[in-house]
Amino acid sequence: MMNSSLLKKVKTICLTAVALVTLHVVAFGQVKESVNLPIAKDLIKQTARRIEFIENKGQWNKGDIRFCGYSSIGQMAVRSNELTFVTTNPNEVITEGKTTHEIHKWAMRFQGNNPNYKVEHGSAFETKRNYMVGEASTYATNVMAYDELKLINIYNNIDLRVYSQPNGDMEMDWIVKPGGNYNDIDVAFIGTDKIEKNRDGSLKIPLEFKNINFNIPESYQIQNGIKVQKKFNFQIVDNHVKLVTTDKIDNTLPLIIDPVLN
Repeated sequence: MMNSSLLKKVKTICLTAVALVTLHVVAFGQVKESVNLPIAKDLIKQTARRIEFIENKGQWNKGDIRFCGYSSIGQMAVRSNELTFVTTNPNEVITEGKTTHEIHKWAMRFQGNNPNYKVEHGSAFETKRNYMVGEASTYATNVMAYDELKLINIYNNIDLRVYSQPNGDMEMDWIVKPGGNYNDIDVAFIGTDKIEKNRDGSLKIPLEFKNINFNIPESYQIQNGIKVQKKFNFQIVDNHVKLVTTDKIDNTLPLIIDPVLN
């Protein structure tokens, strides 16, 4: 039986290898009709469905990637003005004797946002990663991963908190601070067909292999110590999504708008 120290080292090596392979597509922006997917991806699903937001310390030197992770809907990258996703077809494709999976790259782009937003991170996971493949200029060691991110002032006086549900679904909290205007939030869905509303008001985002739902947000303000619900709906214009309400909003108090992507 392995002692705890050796077991921890083995775990670190395995997770490092998994991270190197599974995040390659997102990190380097490869948009191919098919890509070889190793067993490592399945290991991630089996060991931890919770999203880990991995910092970029130079191991991904193309584009403006700030963090990468893996959610229930695929690989993702946090960039200056968007969240980029690579969703994989669960059905295998056999080409010239090789097993591949098709992928679909798409994005949620924050129109008119502040690209120089600051990031506050949540708690760090114990395991650190090392990236030692390719050019030496992209080597990175002791790379940290966090359980959530807060993008500070991604719009004027508006923060975006991104975190994971236990099943790997990505949750987003728009935090509109006093002086902020929720009308500034404008999310364009890039690389998808026309999005539409389901009967319950949630969004249906059509991808090549499946549909993804963007659930109606729970929205509220804390007024006199009491949580007061505010009803928001999605408004769609040319694949741009905005948030609308007929409820009265107190602009002197923070407003939380909490949709879930699954």
